[in-house]
Amino acid sequence: MKTIIEVRRVALVSALLVTGVPLGAQSLAARVAAVKEGRVQFTYTPREGMCGDGQTFVRMGTHTYVGSWNGNDRYERECAPGPARVVARVRDGVVDEIRHYVGRVPTTPEGVTDLGTVAAPEAAKWLLDIARRSPARAATKAVFPAVMVDSVVIWRDLLAIARDSATRSRDTRREAAMWLGNFASAAIAGRPAGELDFDTGVGATGDDGSDESEVKKSAVFALSQLQGNAGVPQLVTVARTNKDPEVRRSAIFWLGQSGDARGLALFEEVLSKQQ
Repeated sequence: MKTIIEVRRVALVSALLVTGVPLGAQSLAARVAAVKEGRVQFTYTPREGMCGDGQTFVRMGTHTYVGSWNGNDRYERECAPGPARVVARVRDGVVDEIRHYVGRVPTTPEGVTDLGTVAAPEAAKWLLDIARRSPARAATKAVFPAVMVDSVVIWRDLLAIARDSATRSRDTRREAAMWLGNFASAAIAGRPAGELDFDTGVGATGDDGSDESEVKKSAVFALSQLQGNAGVPQLVTVARTNKDPEVRRSAIFWLGQSGDARGLALFEEVLSKQQ
């Protein structure tokens, strides 16, 4: 009896014979689409400065973690610099779930079709397409792995998703806006176009901040908590004009969390200057 994996491999080979296109030349979208039902995974190179345990969390820089963990166990786990891995669930030919990892790749589980390593631009293109077109949960979960892709500038794509109130869910738009704000924060910090702002902007709590900066960032946080985004105009002013770059970056972070259109306009303005 053929295993599930063997059956899926036969399906992929059958698709190759029908199309006449070498498997390696097929787009990632076509290769995923060939798996009509089940899970499919691929790996790619993450941004420099990212690592993970391959199971539960991704670390950006030295202090910023994305994922889930128990207590302080993340500090005790190995944090390997790659590769990044995406596992997608396909149902009736539609991707309805995305999971992401960074770190050592475990043995491929039975029932998962492994597409191997794909080029960074192709990984970003596929993930952004999922974020633009797929059901809400998969779309939201596709944003961060797209952000993780190495050496690809995607802020304009995130801006379009964040502004797409007609077809994108609130969660997906807010996720895009949050990472768009991170790119804008990096621009404020003088980093090259398309780079992320590691360990800052999240109202950074490092020991190197002055008491005055911390007080101002606390005020910025208070503005971000006003109901109905009432503090957004002041946050925009702080992000534009405050002389302390840490305070400006903190304001940008909270604007990203808000998803407010006025914050998006500011991000576009800041990031466009890098082009």
